[in-house]
Amino acid sequence: RDVALRTNFEDIDIPLVLNGKDAIGQPRELIDSMGASATILELCDVAKPSSFKGRSIGEGGRALVISESAGGGNADIENRDLYFTVTTARHRMMTVLRGRQLEIFGFYDRDSDPDETVNRMADADVRPTIQEMVNTLLAERDELLKIRGIEQSELSDNWTLMSPETVEE
Repeated sequence: RDVALRTNFEDIDIPLVLNGKDAIGQPRELIDSMGASATILELCDVAKPSSFKGRSIGEGGRALVISESAGGGNADIENRDLYFTVTTARHRMMTVLRGRQLEIFGFYDRDSDPDETVNRMADADVRPTIQEMVNTLLAERDELLKIRGIEQSELSDNWTLMSPETVEE
């Protein structure tokens, strides 16, 4: 499978176990790789630089995390397809930014389908959740969009659903 598509649970869900009298965090709190770094800095009593974007488990983790990839090779974010996976405690949404078009190709309910075998992206009842996750993705990756010359408003209500079979595997 293409490295850019390796964002299912078995590829990116990595447990972080903290133990001891000063352990922090709660089960199922989400952190991304920047959050893992922030957590380690916090445990070592090292101040984060002001430009640091990571949020530690001690700060409450995150409501959602975003994993991104330009696939193998260089990370030419101006020209290559960019793959984003947005994960909450309950849902996982998989997208690709092709040129100026955001396409959703996967949406899973992690509570009822922990193995992510039932793609629910076409189900009407999940559309509001997809829209909320898209809006958060666009807000959190605004800097990246601007590098590509894209404003959030261009994509906020202008995303499409694609058939998972059309994604290269």
